[in-house]
Amino acid sequence: MAPSELKKSKSRSSSNGLAATLPQGVAMAHRLHLAVLKAVHRHKVNGNSVAVWRNGEVVLVSPENIQVSPRSFDPVGV
Repeated sequence: MAPSELKKSKSRSSSNGLAATLPQGVAMAHRLHLAVLKAVHRHKVNGNSVAVWRNGEVVLVSPENIQVSPRSFDPVGV
């Protein structure tokens, strides 16, 4: 990208402002959070362990120790 194009690109994005970007970011984070919850729930239901990062190392959590409650999927509770 040429420097002049880069300058135009920056000025357009700054004119939209953070207010336009923030709600989209929050919505994406929420969807990502729900996707992870659903994946963890599927692992539990199918009897598969889940790898998590705990105290600087990878730990496998057995299906019986995975804790995902129905309230976790409630958008208000997230």
